[in-house]
Amino acid sequence: MKRLGALLLSLVLLLGAAVPCLADTSDYYMTSSLTSDNYAELTLSGNTLSIRRRSDFKHDSSDHIRVLAGSQTLLQKEGKWTEYFFEDGHGYDLTLDLSTLPAEQATVKITSWNDKQTYNLLTVDILKAADGWHFDDTTALAQQYNYDLLRRLQNGQVPNDFAALKSQYGQTSDGAAVLAQIEAKALEVTAGCTDDRSKAEAINRWVIDNIAYDSDMVDNNYYEWIETHPEDEVRLDNPLHAFTEGYALCYGYAKLTTLMMGYAGVDCVYVTGRIPTEEDETIADVLAGASLQTVNHAWNVVRLDDRWYPIDTCLDSRSYYSRTDPEDPATGSSVTIGSPSYLNTFASLAAFSSNHVALRLGTQGSKITPTAVPAGWI
Repeated sequence: MKRLGALLLSLVLLLGAAVPCLADTSDYYMTSSLTSDNYAELTLSGNTLSIRRRSDFKHDSSDHIRVLAGSQTLLQKEGKWTEYFFEDGHGYDLTLDLSTLPAEQATVKITSWNDKQTYNLLTVDILKAADGWHFDDTTALAQQYNYDLLRRLQNGQVPNDFAALKSQYGQTSDGAAVLAQIEAKALEVTAGCTDDRSKAEAINRWVIDNIAYDSDMVDNNYYEWIETHPEDEVRLDNPLHAFTEGYALCYGYAKLTTLMMGYAGVDCVYVTGRIPTEEDETIADVLAGASLQTVNHAWNVVRLDDRWYPIDTCLDSRSYYSRTDPEDPATGSSVTIGSPSYLNTFASLAAFSSNHVALRLGTQGSKITPTAVPAGWI
């Protein structure tokens, strides 16, 4: 299996913008977002790590870049967003010299922060070779799973999750009424949009801006909580509850996104799999364990211009729902802790493999199996 960087060198179309060709001696790693002006881009060439960061969010912020060996910090640098301004936002360009690192392998971790929040933007492993440093291909297995997802969709194996969810949740008059509200909102949000991409972007932004993550359910160990509070089962994955109450877990986010995309006429499928859940956990940790037998996350994939792109409205949301008294829903509130991030949206599925492993396709959960990845897949 070729290195991750080699697999991404032919990533020439991303969000409608061309990615420049790189020399064969370079490794390239990108995590991308909603627009071509909002991304982080890493390149390794010999002993030089180059980082190019752009964001269309207009607030003061910085990135803390560290190169780690285990818990030991070998190298660190601050990336000040205010160092580079462009028409619709800001960012930075910087380089790190890795030639003197006293290690054969290390981890590059970028933490983004502002006055409201701190969050892990990117974590990727690197290995030292005779010709310099390269990105570690620990995501190879993740790419095999995600490639099988892409292969099935491109071959027409597209589940009609929109119809399935309408049928499941529209059987009662109350359910049908909420579905009508969701349809109206989807049409309102996409009014004036001229193509599927602009519709998908508009819905993605609305869900991120209006649905908070149900942190209380996680804090209370939701399956144990439901055993004693069965009335709260709707909070696990019910998209109607997510829409009317304004908070959800990842499954509710993804199902609501599926419905809104469907009402707007955008092909969208529901995907479940695994992601790193601890602060310092990486996709390599997920792949090394036995956890691939179960899912812990849900997201979506949409078809835009005959290509499929992932959307993770849950991870990209920057607001949380909490309540003072877990026995009293009336004490709940939604708090925005920072600007939304679109770094898990509209990337290539290859780049998405750095933090997502797709295991089930569709609301019916068709099993995804690792498949040999052709060179240069996107």
